[in-house]
Amino acid sequence: MCCAEIQKAFNAKKECFSEKVTSATGEHGRQFLIELPKGSTEIFCLVKVDKCLIASTEVEKCDFVFRRCSKQGQQNPDFYFIELKGKKIKKGYSQILATIGHFQEKLSIAKSQIWGFIVASEVRTPKSNAEVANLKKSFAKHHGVALRIESNKMIYKVS
Repeated sequence: MCCAEIQKAFNAKKECFSEKVTSATGEHGRQFLIELPKGSTEIFCLVKVDKCLIASTEVEKCDFVFRRCSKQGQQNPDFYFIELKGKKIKKGYSQILATIGHFQEKLSIAKSQIWGFIVASEVRTPKSNAEVANLKKSFAKHHGVALRIESNKMIYKVS
């Protein structure tokens, strides 16, 4: 039920979707985890985008999208665009923006519903810190609520 609207909009296979899943793991063990408050009944839809929802190798896209289907007091669901990346943070950013575009073509998604997450192998050099700051500013200004970039494993606590 949580995934049905996306599946229909993209005319996608059921294998691309998992309900009630709150984690995604990629190559080299990079992980994105959603931590729910104790006793939460929220439901998420995990969409495997790369090589599933968007199978084309000619099209840029991120690895996963989570749709937060049930948040108390919220009419429209949040969308979390996830890229599990090596060191090429700018490339991950570009992949997230491309996927946001694909979703906005098919579904009505407002900027206030969009979150971006890049889990990279390393984000600690001074050069990458300045780059990360600029990407975060640009994302918040033009594309969504916020962009978070962390190394290897990210735990996103929802409230």
